[in-house]
Amino acid sequence: MRKILSLLPIYFLLILLLFLLGCAGMPPAEREVRRVPLKPPEVPKQILYLALVWNGEIPRAGEANSQTIMNLLALLERYPQIKMTFNLSPEMIEYMNSGAVDICRRLQGLGRIVVAMVPPGRPILPLLYDIDLASVSMPEASLPTEKYRHPEDVRARIMKGVSFYRKCFGEFPRGIWLPEGAVAQEVLEVVGDCRLQWMASGEEVLEDSLNIELTRNDQGRLLNPKFLYRPYLVSGKKRKVTMIFRDRILSDRINLVYPLVSGEEAVGDFMERLYFIQQKWKEKSPPLVTIIIDNDESIYFLSQLFNQLEENTSIKTVTLQEYLEDYPAVVSIKKLWPGSLVNANFDSWIGEEEENIAWELLAEARLELENYKNSGRAKIEKLDQAFATILKASDSKWFWWYGEDQNSGRDEIFDQEYRSLLIKVYQTIGSEPPGRLFQPIVAQKEFIPEREIVDLVTPQIDGIIDEGEWDNAGYYRAEGSEIFDKIYYGYNRFNLYLRVDTKDLLAERKGTEFFIGFYIGTSGAGKYNLSTRYVEPSIGRTLGFGLSNEVAIW
Repeated sequence: MRKILSLLPIYFLLILLLFLLGCAGMPPAEREVRRVPLKPPEVPKQILYLALVWNGEIPRAGEANSQTIMNLLALLERYPQIKMTFNLSPEMIEYMNSGAVDICRRLQGLGRIVVAMVPPGRPILPLLYDIDLASVSMPEASLPTEKYRHPEDVRARIMKGVSFYRKCFGEFPRGIWLPEGAVAQEVLEVVGDCRLQWMASGEEVLEDSLNIELTRNDQGRLLNPKFLYRPYLVSGKKRKVTMIFRDRILSDRINLVYPLVSGEEAVGDFMERLYFIQQKWKEKSPPLVTIIIDNDESIYFLSQLFNQLEENTSIKTVTLQEYLEDYPAVVSIKKLWPGSLVNANFDSWIGEEEENIAWELLAEARLELENYKNSGRAKIEKLDQAFATILKASDSKWFWWYGEDQNSGRDEIFDQEYRSLLIKVYQTIGSEPPGRLFQPIVAQKEFIPEREIVDLVTPQIDGIIDEGEWDNAGYYRAEGSEIFDKIYYGYNRFNLYLRVDTKDLLAERKGTEFFIGFYIGTSGAGKYNLSTRYVEPSIGRTLGFGLSNEVAIW
């Protein structure tokens, strides 16, 4: 009996070893089945509703990726229990192929998705309404001296978006996404007047609107969730609009963190954070966790998440419209804070010197257009063209790239394109563009002559350089040029003189293509070019003034 008892530990170890070897020999699929799934809280008090919002704005630089939308729609087709909200601008819808738009129409008809209307042109609407609204959230910032203040433009943009939406989807939109989540009480009044029912922004705007602080632990989990995960009513003078606020941490994790880790790890972290919210929730209505997604690389995470959520009974995806119909907002915000998703203010688009100059030029062009409209000589066709150009020029992307806080890597090209739009406004309505539109907003390298002009010059233009006849002229040295050496300039009472010294004889270049151009800007010329005749698209530099005349050698 003692021998049998003493052998028991050995038998136990052998059995354990055989079990482990057997597990190791199982095919991967079988081992996968035996993984322990994530478990929700023992007894969830109530369902958590998850509002996943795809922000389909065209990026600030580059083109939109239509394939991403197609991939996301294909995922929704594969998981019929999943619901989402899509923010789609007119530009994005026009960029999408017709098949994707047809799928959106069908899924919206089935209640699987809701498409929120986005105003065209991606403007920061509070700054178009009244640029001084920025001073509320940026009290110490320096703002433009020329004020853009056109509430009528805000209404026109929204109604233009509504018209496009109705034409595309055959129904009136209920929700609106304001570009960059930029909101203000004054803009909300216009949104309500246009019969739109809800819109969204960031959690920092909620904090400033309620004058509260959303408290998180060291893992970024919200300790006072009752404020963020519910809708709010904001009363305008005529109508009420419902506001919804995104969870910044969860949005950032999906957009920035989860694409860098494994799908299993990402989904596990995300679900645990949702279960934490569920455990902390004490309110009667179920929590609405709103997440805004704008990273194409998040599609893989979403596919893993949808698989996890498909059979989950305690967490359900929902469209924003569906939640608001079942659980209307009962808590109010007295006055909506003017701000955006970025820092709950507008400092990414205004406040720096370059940004302010860009806004002043836009305000001046808009004022010139208004004067033309009221002049009695305005033509409808010209007005429509000029207002369409103003719409393009008020796109938030221009102001985003100006200043030192952002760098596109091609700021000079953006600068030239922006000023070209404003010049086009003036030319469309028959007005002369102001001189500073031809001066770069982005700081340019200063070119200093190697010698300044000493006195008047009167050289003989005979192809021969006589000794001393250019001694009083100034000149630049053409550093880095393989062809040019020096460029002289001088004048007398009657003429301007220019001389180009090359490093080789132009005669030796006979039979090859070359071009030398001198450009002059003359006030009152009426029509100007912004760039030279030949300009490399990859450089896109301007000369800093309107080009009215060209003297060329080729």
